[in-house]
Amino acid sequence: MPVNKSVLCRTLLVWKRVVPALLLFEICYRLLSAFVFQPVFSLLADYTLGNSGIELAFNERIVGAFASPLGLLGGILLGVLAMLSIYYEFSVLFLKASCALDNEQGPSLPTILKLAVPTLRSLKSWSSAGFAIYALGLLPLVDLGLSSALLPSLRIPNFITGELSKTVPGQAAVAVFYTIAVFLFLFLLFTLPHMCLGAERFSRAFRHSWSDLKKSGWKAKGLCAAYFFLWSFLFHWPGVIPSRFVGITGAGLPELITNLLDGKLLSSLPAFLLSELLRIVLSLFLISLLTVLYHQLGGSCTLNTSALPAISEKLDRTRHAVGSVWHKVTNWFKGVWKTFSKRPFFQKHKKLLTAAAVFLGISFIAGVFAAPPVLHAPIAIGHRGSLEGVENTLESVQGAIDAGADYAEIDILLSKDSIPMVIHDTNLSRLTGDSRNVYELTAAELKELTLSQNGRKGQISTLQEMLAYCRGKINLLIELKTHGHETVDIALQVAEAVEDSDAESFCMFMSLDYNLVEALRELRPGFTIGYCVYGSITDVDTSSLLQNGVDFLTIEENMVSPRLVNRCLHAGLPVYVWTVDDYDNMNLYLKENVSGLISDYPDVAKLAVQDYWGDTASDYYRWQKEWIEY
Repeated sequence: MPVNKSVLCRTLLVWKRVVPALLLFEICYRLLSAFVFQPVFSLLADYTLGNSGIELAFNERIVGAFASPLGLLGGILLGVLAMLSIYYEFSVLFLKASCALDNEQGPSLPTILKLAVPTLRSLKSWSSAGFAIYALGLLPLVDLGLSSALLPSLRIPNFITGELSKTVPGQAAVAVFYTIAVFLFLFLLFTLPHMCLGAERFSRAFRHSWSDLKKSGWKAKGLCAAYFFLWSFLFHWPGVIPSRFVGITGAGLPELITNLLDGKLLSSLPAFLLSELLRIVLSLFLISLLTVLYHQLGGSCTLNTSALPAISEKLDRTRHAVGSVWHKVTNWFKGVWKTFSKRPFFQKHKKLLTAAAVFLGISFIAGVFAAPPVLHAPIAIGHRGSLEGVENTLESVQGAIDAGADYAEIDILLSKDSIPMVIHDTNLSRLTGDSRNVYELTAAELKELTLSQNGRKGQISTLQEMLAYCRGKINLLIELKTHGHETVDIALQVAEAVEDSDAESFCMFMSLDYNLVEALRELRPGFTIGYCVYGSITDVDTSSLLQNGVDFLTIEENMVSPRLVNRCLHAGLPVYVWTVDDYDNMNLYLKENVSGLISDYPDVAKLAVQDYWGDTASDYYRWQKEWIEY
């Protein structure tokens, strides 16, 4: 059935009718998501992992977190709760838009909230697993106007896409991945209307979605394409509307209150509110458009108004049950207080105990909402040295030295004869054109190879050669990598190489592999050792990190948030961010209290630190276990 020419006019009419009510709903839903749903989900995840024996659910350990029966059960429970919350949100939006098609007034928002409850029956089948993947994975990944407020937008970590972009096949792989994701998004574009309005299950809804997309006609397709282009331009094109806001993005309630009190929100809050308002209003336009197209293509809305009395009765019983429990709890506390307050000891020391309670209360509040400490002045770290030479070569490190960087980050792999070599890739083809692997060649053979990158040449150095070159010029942040073919423990080989060069005083160490972090800590308790993190499913367990001897965290750029950084700083863990190449982002992260910037452009990172810290930035710390506060 061809789409009527008035589809745009009808969409605008529906949009105008639903914006006031649904704007209020979305604002409330976002507040509930930020301050109720997400903290509850985080607590459930922490509880599940804590009782399943998983201390740190980072990186590759995320998969292991769900290997135990309790971890798997907890993961399924969290997924179901998130799926139900997201589906209910979309049901409210589509039902309200559908009712606004032919009736300007339509049912009130409270009525719509009740009518959305029966639509959850669409999830009562095994095909709801497909909807979970769609709602929890595809929609946040594509982020073209149908993402829920419960979940942030998703993307492949920058360090993965960054590595892939260095080769033509890698660039093609990234392009193919996102092309497939966008195609699936379009294929399933009408899935939500069919589920929320037509009471169809996911397996049936996605088949009808493809049929509707084909029948919609070129004018409707063009209108959708124009919308997606506008959304992409506004929210994904760099420099148009920022995706991060200082002191707000990724912050919990304590961080928001702290940032509000110290004035950090004064500049970012208006822009954040305008951005969120624009997101909501444009999302409602897409909801309105899909609703109009769904009905014009023969879809119907199965509003079950006869169920309203039963729904209202169940809600009343629920409210009564919750109120009854609350009443019992408050009465119990009142009884305990009355019993305690009548004791002679309390009567005798009433003023002292009251003062102590007030003091403890104020101390607790101050601790929760206190600004994080400054562990040390932020440092500029050259990623693999710099771009002034082939990565991880003496020339690239010299570029970091010339830029005035505080550290140069280098990568270590073991050669066939167990010599620590300064190189990142296990396979040599990207930089040498040689398809062999590092573990297949001796140190002498590796040193004979010529590296090529961005028109520059270089050679592979041993760790000892790099240490000798950097002494007195720059500090080193040494990342231990593994290729799975080490003949001996790489941690031991690196430790011995550093000690043989008497270089402990200007070296720090880190690894993405937590087993290596533990091994190096056990071998050399006096070393300064950090953990590289690119993914986590819970809040950072700072106590476990400290107990296991982690001195600092290095986190992927996508993980930076006030909540994470503040949590780490309060525990005495500096946080370094990789790989940050944009000056504006550097400045943003410094405002969020990160302790170091790892960048391909150490000169820019150094400039950002100096611009932010002023003259104080020149007084860089010498690494100590006793943190220096500025």
